[in-house]
Amino acid sequence: MLRHLASLLLFVLLLLLSFGSSDSGSGGGSGTSSEPSTSSAPAVTTGQDKRIKDDHRFGCSDREYFEKLISYAVQKDNQAFSQGLAAGILAGSCTMFTAGEQVYITDTAIFSGLVEVRRKGETQEYWTNLEAVE
Repeated sequence: MLRHLASLLLFVLLLLLSFGSSDSGSGGGSGTSSEPSTSSAPAVTTGQDKRIKDDHRFGCSDREYFEKLISYAVQKDNQAFSQGLAAGILAGSCTMFTAGEQVYITDTAIFSGLVEVRRKGETQEYWTNLEAVE
């Protein structure tokens, strides 16, 4: 069961990464003049009340650790990704989000496609993909 869930999570993550890499390449080279034409990209301002788009999203309090997990997924090393995510969740440094969960953006790293969010009523903050929030 855990192996199936990890495989599903990895598939969704890889799918999101493929969308994220195509979005960042199309808007990055044209500067600020392209901002109005990218209305499908979420506007990111810290403090905004946002929601998690769907299930199978995760975040980590340490941005470098989150990026390391993403690199495992990009390398298609499912075992390393699953073990790393499980270890992060057990240690309390990573979390799984659920669809519709209310979060606030606390920091942004727009050029890397990452945002830092915290759940409503909590103080712990997690880095996740920009596409995870709407």
